[in-house]
Amino acid sequence: MLVMFPLTEVLKLLADKPDPMNRHCETWKIEVNLHTEIIVTAIKAIPRACIYPVWTNLVVMLYCLLCQDICRRLKNLINEVENCSFKEFTVPKQADILKRKSKIVDFVNFVQIVFSTPSFLISVAHFYACITVLGFFFVNNDIELSYASTFAIMLYSANSMGGLTACLWLAGGIPAAADELEKTFRRKVRQRQFFVKNAGENCLYKDLTEKSEFVLSGCDILHFHRSSILALIGTILTYTIFLRSR
Repeated sequence: MLVMFPLTEVLKLLADKPDPMNRHCETWKIEVNLHTEIIVTAIKAIPRACIYPVWTNLVVMLYCLLCQDICRRLKNLINEVENCSFKEFTVPKQADILKRKSKIVDFVNFVQIVFSTPSFLISVAHFYACITVLGFFFVNNDIELSYASTFAIMLYSANSMGGLTACLWLAGGIPAAADELEKTFRRKVRQRQFFVKNAGENCLYKDLTEKSEFVLSGCDILHFHRSSILALIGTILTYTIFLRSR
């Protein structure tokens, strides 16, 4: 990735200049040959690529891995509740499930504290990049681009859309898994109450954590749900129709 994006800058340099051997370098304003200008262009592009998109992609990857780990823990609890018979689903067993779920909630809160601001800024940057690409193609449709420039634009667009979709899908999978765990837990409790006639037994389904505690957000402005992907697509399509109607 660190090589891919600077490489697109070099390809743009070669494609946009039909006679690369007889021109000066725009950075130093001196006459240089092709190889020197390629090196200078790559050196200029690497720091930019380290900030965006390499650094942002690393943060997104770490964020998504943590979200995936949370979903895996919740699904393990779901499978354990489903595989447990209603006779074995006693109050101590229920308390153990809720205790482990509480630890998952603590981990979710930790991820929220650490990644609240970064996830918001990265989501805004990715969304802005997608909108900018659409605006460039529809507003400046009379500009002829080389294949290298088109490839660079599409690469940045795919990176932004992929990163934003990954955040929404994996982070949005946490409340979905929590909701499934709650339904499975309550169903098992109802089965036990129906088949096990124990008037002195108090089931613990009322102690289930609220679903809202599993919803990750960016600065409490962007809340990550899988349904937000449809809202994102709708926003981009609306913006596209608006640009085409101008």
